[in-house]
Amino acid sequence: MSPRHPSHGGMPRGSARSSIDILFHFPFKRFGFVVWYFKMEYIVGMDTSHKLTFVGIVIGRWVDIKSCWSAIARRLRVDSIHMYKFSLRLKKMALRLLCEFCSGLKLLCVKVNYPRLRSVLRNLYPRIPRQKLTTKINRIVKAALYDIIREYCNRPRIIVDKELLGILNAACEPREPIEIADILAWFNLRKNVLPRELRTCLRDIIMEIDIENKLIQIARE
Repeated sequence: MSPRHPSHGGMPRGSARSSIDILFHFPFKRFGFVVWYFKMEYIVGMDTSHKLTFVGIVIGRWVDIKSCWSAIARRLRVDSIHMYKFSLRLKKMALRLLCEFCSGLKLLCVKVNYPRLRSVLRNLYPRIPRQKLTTKINRIVKAALYDIIREYCNRPRIIVDKELLGILNAACEPREPIEIADILAWFNLRKNVLPRELRTCLRDIIMEIDIENKLIQIARE
C-alpha cells in the first residue's frame, strides 16, 4: 500500500461528517456512490493489549480490511476475533492467516507503555489531580499516535477499541478493523512464545515501533 495514495478518500477540510458517518446515518446510505466512497476511504483500526502497553494499528481501504477479516474469521470458524478468548492453537492460526491475507494493508505494532508513562508523570507532578494528569498523558499519547498515522495517510477514518476512546477522537464501529488490530497488539506482547518461522513471517509484515522513551522524554520537557 502506497503512503498518501490519492484514492484514500477523506472529506474536504471543514466537512462535518466523513463518508462512514454518511453511510451509517443518512437515509440514502444504500446508494451506490456512497458505498463506493466508503470502500475506497482509508480506515485506521486500533486496539490495545496489556493496559495500553502496546497499540496494534491496521491501515488500509475498507474493502481490503473487510477481505482480510473475513478470510481469517471464516477459516477460524468464528464470528469475531478476540485473541484473549482463543486457545494458543487458534492464536497461532490467526497469526498465520494474517500473514496470508494481509495484502493491501499496513500493519503496525506500537509500544506505548502507558502504565510506565503514568508512573513517570506522577513522580514528576506528585500534587497534580488525577484527572489533570490523565488529560496530560492522553494528550501526549494522542499526538504521538496521530504523527505515526500521518506517515501513511491523511484524514483517514479512525476506529478504535473502547479503551482508546478516552485518548482519541474516534468511532468504535465497525468492528473488523479493531479485531485485526487486536491480533497485532497481542503479537508484540506474546511473540516470544511463537515458533521461529512464524515470528519471522510476522516481522516481515508488521512494523514494530517503540515510542515509549520518546513519550517519557516529551513528558519531562
